[in-house]
Amino acid sequence: MKPMILAPVKRRVIHFVTLREHGYTFAYVIEALEARGVHAVHVPWDTVFASDTLAHGTWVLTDFERLPPSALVAAGKVCRTLKAAGCRVLNDPARWLPRADLMRALEVEGVNTFRCWRPAAQDWPDRWPVFLRRASGHTGPASDLLRSLDEARAALEAALDEGLPISDLIFVEYAAEPVPDRRYFRKSAAFRAGAQVLRAISVHGDDWLLKRGTSEHATEADYAEERAEMDAYPHEDFVWKVFEIAGLEFGRVDFGLRAGRFEVWEVNTAPTVRPPYEHANPDRTETVRLAFEGLVTALHGLARTPGDPVSIAETFRKHRLGGTGLTMLYHQ
Repeated sequence: MKPMILAPVKRRVIHFVTLREHGYTFAYVIEALEARGVHAVHVPWDTVFASDTLAHGTWVLTDFERLPPSALVAAGKVCRTLKAAGCRVLNDPARWLPRADLMRALEVEGVNTFRCWRPAAQDWPDRWPVFLRRASGHTGPASDLLRSLDEARAALEAALDEGLPISDLIFVEYAAEPVPDRRYFRKSAAFRAGAQVLRAISVHGDDWLLKRGTSEHATEADYAEERAEMDAYPHEDFVWKVFEIAGLEFGRVDFGLRAGRFEVWEVNTAPTVRPPYEHANPDRTETVRLAFEGLVTALHGLARTPGDPVSIAETFRKHRLGGTGLTMLYHQ
């Protein structure tokens, strides 16, 4: 892969780093920031690892859950070099907690009540139901809900037969329930961007996975409550604590209500940010607009006037294999 091209920039600048194929996650944010006069750039990790020099400015490092260990080590060293050069850097790969470790930490800290188990360590569920999933990435469950040890063992064998590595598989306790007095589920969400917590839009649907919602499930009251929280978000302290435990300064947390308390389902370092759109409900239309504009405004404030380019030639030279960023990402 080619190294970063360093063109003179006088505007304030912010860089978003993901795997090359996931640059779409920040596409609309980058477009909105450019319209506000900020030089916003997507930089793939393979470009970072193929470069001897990086541009100065603000860097938002993401997609850690998809990086192999060798790349995480290199990313952590790049993070420190950028900071030492005076760059503003959001997210430290060395302090980030992967999914299974985050779930355990949230349980220990009293945030979550549900558990996860690692079959690679002969760690088997003792509470039910559970589902099997990959710890890395965001591919969703690798099984249906499982209600016994026999079902769990069978699901694991099926996943292994598909070629999924046992080192990347975990059992997660089911921790969802429908909205009280209703028959649909709600996924709440919030962003952290530096020192700010920002409410994100909720997702409603009849499927507990809630990868994508369906508009017919939410009520007028749901949308009115959502809109009111854009003015005074009541869960800021909860969200802040989650991000502090996760070791992240940028990302999105997804959570839901169970038995009268919030349970954190996921913290995504590179969440897809979609632009405003028209909705049949005016409150929802305004909530979507405010959520997007709030995040763009927060990132606009984090952009930094560029200084001299930052040399990383010696930062992780010994970690490079074959002299390219591509091997850094995929060769162990």
